[in-house]
Amino acid sequence: MVKNEHSPTDTTTQSPQLTLKEILHPIHNRPFDPSNYIDARERPLTSNLRCSLKSPLLTKSGCCIVTRDYIYFQPASGVFTSTASKAICWKISDVVATARRYSGLKDVALELYFVSNGSGGCVDVPKRRYGRSSSSGSSGSKTSSTSSSSSSVLLAFETTKERERVLHLLPRQIPCHTDASFLQQAYVAWKTSSISNFEYLLLLNSAAGRTY
Repeated sequence: MVKNEHSPTDTTTQSPQLTLKEILHPIHNRPFDPSNYIDARERPLTSNLRCSLKSPLLTKSGCCIVTRDYIYFQPASGVFTSTASKAICWKISDVVATARRYSGLKDVALELYFVSNGSGGCVDVPKRRYGRSSSSGSSGSKTSSTSSSSSSVLLAFETTKERERVLHLLPRQIPCHTDASFLQQAYVAWKTSSISNFEYLLLLNSAAGRTY
């Protein structure tokens, strides 16, 4: 009896199976779409930084771009589409504080705090703020619509170096909750009753990473 060389059990004629990493590679490495800029005159200060936008129940993979006025996050699109997703952006002038964070066991994340009516200074307590989704109107002009409300956003980068690169592009007057100098100023403000016990505890929790 002659064996059928093209039997279903013959693996030599089967096409190679793609791994999950190979399938996701073109999605995660899709470049930032310039049409997502709020202002067409904007120029990126960074390359396409692969990162994740994290929330307590959801993680979105994508890429991050920093310009002079905005921080953009473009979610990864599906494998069956060639068009980039609409980006979420946050105005840098709305950022009042930052904090270095861990993502899993890696020190690669950055939390950005926003306020709507803060009193200023280095010990602002985060209030409520909105992210913006960049989109185009029917006339072709850029508009900004509000997305989910949040007091802060957490971006997890691939390396600590990339996180620090974004952090150093922010204005120097924006305090970092995890810096020793900020904690010292917060202690002095609490000791002199410039902030309440509750506000001081919020700042200590933020410095300790107890936000996400």
